[in-house]
Amino acid sequence: MKVKHLIMKTFLHPLEFEGIAFMLKSCPNLEHLTIEIVEKKYMNHGKKGFYVEPVFITS
Repeated sequence: MKVKHLIMKTFLHPLEFEGIAFMLKSCPNLEHLTIEIVEKKYMNHGKKGFYVEPVFITS
């Protein structure tokens, strides 16, 4: 991914760590990472149709 600023909302469940690591390795241009730890009730685990809207910041 050609992203420089990533905002990640996560519950930080142990099963998410491998996926987070894989995603970060896929972002070689990443300069700024914001991790928002949210309550489990806000996560959509296992439900189809979950969508993450990309936000593009240009400087």
